[in-house]
Amino acid sequence: MQRYIAFLRAINVSGHNIIKMEDLRKLWALPGIGNVKTYIQSGNVVLDATHEVAKLLKHLSKPLKEHTGNDIEIMLRTVDELKAVVKTNPFKTIPSDHTLYITFLNEVPAKDAAKQLEGKSNEVDQFKIKGREVYALVDKRAPKSQFSNMFVEKQLKLPATGRNMNTVEKMLALAEA
Repeated sequence: MQRYIAFLRAINVSGHNIIKMEDLRKLWALPGIGNVKTYIQSGNVVLDATHEVAKLLKHLSKPLKEHTGNDIEIMLRTVDELKAVVKTNPFKTIPSDHTLYITFLNEVPAKDAAKQLEGKSNEVDQFKIKGREVYALVDKRAPKSQFSNMFVEKQLKLPATGRNMNTVEKMLALAEA
């Protein structure tokens, strides 16, 4: 079995796509899937699966759609992939008044779109893209940040879901436990 970390897009946000993590663990008690663990209510899941990624995404998506009535994007990473996300963070020093966010994508963005997003960097928001991840370093003191999941999706024209680095590191620790 391969261990995966799943980041679900747009669940339990503003009263939409509501699903309790206990219910999610039950929904994903499927053949070929085991050891399902969740962290907080924003759709962070560790699981073991025998399926390859494309089949696994279909297998996981069906019960989510049946439960919520909507297609829910799932961004999957292996433990090694998530380790690389943390290790290759382009912002080595994070000032205490900043927050680092990782936005997960299911595919590498088009070069022009990636360049456009990185070009939106300013004194409040700094963007770097590596593979299927967008790293955003955001100044918490600033009254107005342009960074949001919707902003990234609009720039890249791809579905995305973001987590702060603290959550990403906790998911990696949970996956390695």
